[in-house]
Amino acid sequence: SLIASSRYILDDAAGFESSNLLLDEVDDLRPALYEKISDEAEETVFTKVHDAYTFLPDGRPLLSVDATLGAIYLLRNPLDIAPSFANHSSCGIDEIIADMNNVKNAFCATPNNLPNQLRQHLLNWSGHVLSWVDAPNIKVHVVRYEDMKQKPLETFYGAVRFAGLERTEEEVVSAIKNSSFEYLKKQEEEEGFCEKGAKCASFFRRGEVGSWKGVLSDEQVVRIVRKHGIVMRRFGYISDEENNDNVLPARDSNARRAVKSRKYSLYGLTVSSPFQCPELVPAKGRNKDITIKFGEIEENRYDWNIEGLCYKAAQEKFFLSVKGIAKYLVTGGSEIIIEKHGNTEDDAVRLFLYDTVIAAALMQRGLLPLHGSVAVRNGKGIAFLGSSSVGKSIIAAALNERSCSVLSDTLCVVDFHRRPMVYPGYPFLMLWRGGAKILGLELQGRKPVRKGLMKYYFPLDGSFHNQAVPLEKIYLLNSHNREEYTFTPVNGSDKLFALQDYIYKETLVRSMGFENIQFQKCVKTARHTVIKRINYHNDKRRLGKLIDFLEKDFL
Repeated sequence: SLIASSRYILDDAAGFESSNLLLDEVDDLRPALYEKISDEAEETVFTKVHDAYTFLPDGRPLLSVDATLGAIYLLRNPLDIAPSFANHSSCGIDEIIADMNNVKNAFCATPNNLPNQLRQHLLNWSGHVLSWVDAPNIKVHVVRYEDMKQKPLETFYGAVRFAGLERTEEEVVSAIKNSSFEYLKKQEEEEGFCEKGAKCASFFRRGEVGSWKGVLSDEQVVRIVRKHGIVMRRFGYISDEENNDNVLPARDSNARRAVKSRKYSLYGLTVSSPFQCPELVPAKGRNKDITIKFGEIEENRYDWNIEGLCYKAAQEKFFLSVKGIAKYLVTGGSEIIIEKHGNTEDDAVRLFLYDTVIAAALMQRGLLPLHGSVAVRNGKGIAFLGSSSVGKSIIAAALNERSCSVLSDTLCVVDFHRRPMVYPGYPFLMLWRGGAKILGLELQGRKPVRKGLMKYYFPLDGSFHNQAVPLEKIYLLNSHNREEYTFTPVNGSDKLFALQDYIYKETLVRSMGFENIQFQKCVKTARHTVIKRINYHNDKRRLGKLIDFLEKDFL
């Protein structure tokens, strides 16, 4: 099954990092994302959703009707939710009640950090319930948590039939046993559970119906019932007598420009640009490896091997369209055409250029771009590979404060000349506000990477390493919620498979026909480098402990 809000699903389909989009721009892509998943599915796809059933400004439902056969809505008494979710969130019950009563409540909506999930509008408790159970144009089957506890076979069978699954009673009984609260709690105690909050003792707490009675104060009960009494009464959580409060929650700027081109050094190449890129290192000489220019792009004139949500790709060609910002066409690893949309700010245009567009050009030139950051110590490169939000940039920044210079952030670009070499990228780090705060870095006067994003440029200045270096070690970042800091050596063919997992936008490699080239690069890189998986706590506030652990390994 899928999690509808998983960031990696959108990043993979879009062909670029969704972290460079504003929250509303991400929402605008989500209906098409689910339609694409539905169109490509050979069988029913079961998807976990936290979002309320909401609509975009243009009237489209966020969760596309065209991609939805139906929904099984799991409902629980809000009085029991309050203490349970307070435990999961490691915060006070009053704080959770305030969230449950807040119609603007949302998961992953803070601008300070990059969560691994997309923003999810929750509304308040009543608003969430009504958005689904009264949703137009989709079939909804409501399952009360209390019914699953009190009459599990009947309740579970109803959901199975609604989902169109043909299962015997024996199979249903087995499924109920393996998903029982007691079974899962024991499993968590023995093996851990991936969704447990960093601070809470356990994900599976009590699971009892009516457990609120010994926990909530009278004032807390009144706050919940007064706000949600009508919906609670509708689903049998309170009687008519217990609720007497009738409160319802519920341009063309792409003419060719006569400007002098500017040259910049990037990943060992010279890039010629018609606009200023103040974040980059100026280059000297007449050579031009990659030329950027403005122009109109007629993407429909080409035959594409693959079409993603926002990109298209073919042999030696890559097209990217970011709604409201720009279109980009990369050809032969030597030319990038940009067609701006309207009066888009140059900062936004450059941001997507620096990301997937440049990565596509590097692939077309036969280089191996891996998803990671590179630090340098004693003239040797140390790469940290990982998915979005795992902490690559903040690790590079912390090492830069201690013992290392920084070669690149976001992309670890490898080529092979007798041994794997890594090349200097952008002379800055990009840090979310929360990460900068953890590092003790001042934000006043810092330039955001794009208006509206709480993500900032931090120039490396003298600590930027601007020469290629041999790649000596690779750490694969694996964060978890346990108090364990360990290294796991990666050996043999597993080294090759691990590197392939971290090729930047691996789907682009296949769609542009570079599988064999990238495979050979991975083989040679694996043969000449030490690769370890580092397992560490996902709480970034424990960064110092992680850096201490790392430095003991490579100092």
